Amino acid sequence: MKKPKRHRLSERQQNIYEFLKNNSVAVLSTSSKSGRPHGTVIYFYINPSFEIFFITKDHTHKYQNIVANNQVMLTVFDAKTQTVCQIEGTTKEVKSKAEISDIIKQIFKNSLKTTSSDILPVSKLEGHYITLKIHPDNIKFSVYARPKPLNQNELFESIGWYELNSSHLP
Repeated sequence: MKKPKRHRLSERQQNIYEFLKNNSVAVLSTSSKSGRPHGTVIYFYINPSFEIFFITKDHTHKYQNIVANNQVMLTVFDAKTQTVCQIEGTTKEVKSKAEISDIIKQIFKNSLKTTSSDILPVSKLEGHYITLKIHPDNIKFSVYARPKPLNQNELFESIGWYELNSSHLP
């Protein structure tokens, strides 16, 4: 049986993917059941299908908020290039032990790019580890350091839910 043909990333998708792959620290925004916002800094890992993974513990505000409302916003910023990527999506717990092990290794590897500490900040919190996946619904990517754009379309790039459908990504 033939494998289905996999799509290649467009140049825009590749640019966004490389930015997220190379900038693995983000602010995760959640909200409580009553709508009270909460933001926290996390390390994350992204795969070529634009699935984003992070770890937390079950006693954290972010996890309690996600249990009540699985809609999140992830914001990644690089001050040097004045680039920001905002990702809206839904979260789901990862259950596969093999997948969890790989995700933790990738997140730890990513953390070592930004710090000399060999301990993830989440390890200092109370509770049991939880591995979560964000499935993006929309990704907005802006490079403000570009020369003055003629219109907003030259400043902002986005990937919508249709493109993020797994049949349109590798």
